[in-house]
Amino acid sequence: MRSVVLAAGVLLCGIVVVGAAEKPNRPWVQDNKTINLAVTDVHKSGMMALGPHVAALEKALAGAKHSMEIAAAGDAQLMYVLLADPEDSPTDAQRETADKAKKKLLSDPNPYLEIAFFLATYYDLQKKPEDGLRVIDLALALPGSDTNPHRSDLVSKRAAELGALKRWPESLAAYDEVLKDKELAISVRAYLDRGRGMALYELGRKVEARDAYLESLKLVSNDPQAKKELEMIEMNQDGGMKLPPSVTTFQAPADTKPVDQKPEGAAKP
Repeated sequence: MRSVVLAAGVLLCGIVVVGAAEKPNRPWVQDNKTINLAVTDVHKSGMMALGPHVAALEKALAGAKHSMEIAAAGDAQLMYVLLADPEDSPTDAQRETADKAKKKLLSDPNPYLEIAFFLATYYDLQKKPEDGLRVIDLALALPGSDTNPHRSDLVSKRAAELGALKRWPESLAAYDEVLKDKELAISVRAYLDRGRGMALYELGRKVEARDAYLESLKLVSNDPQAKKELEMIEMNQDGGMKLPPSVTTFQAPADTKPVDQKPEGAAKP
């Protein structure tokens, strides 16, 4: 009896081990489900509904680099590429790498820049710019982020976070970087010019700041916040009072859109 039980145990263990070995390790799939569920709740109830999902999203982002390494390594037969948009295709270089390794190339959505964007937006509402900057920097450090089509979304948010922390030279550099993107929507470019103007003003470069605000108003002439801030700058050209806190706390406009990359048909906020 004892030997029969032992043999059964060995057989059972063997089955478990084989099953575990055959099960693909694709953590980004679960991470996509996590952000999809979070965004659905945000769509229903507003950004504060992200709160219950924050711990899971933080965990996903913390493991993002390792997940992308797993995807790139693949397994004996497969290699994975994580794409910013479901309609994107692997690059020729990625296909060539898979061919050389004699592996089939499969693509899955990349959830990590979107996770960072939603976390940062939530932390903005919590008045935690340090956390907002932290999650953005984590995402921007991931492999492939320099060519990700949604990089501009995060860099513009990074510029605002740096401004909230009064790190004006870094904020200005981030605005200058994202404004090089020729694909920006007019309203987004106007918002970024306004943020750039604020950074220039705080750095004492008041003439350049005024020019940046004028550029913003050329693009969106009816922006009341841009008009208000420009008036304050023109009043203080000779080095008078600093802008009041209600003005210097630079915020994104209410209609600023999050990263547009929802996989699997999930709703957008």
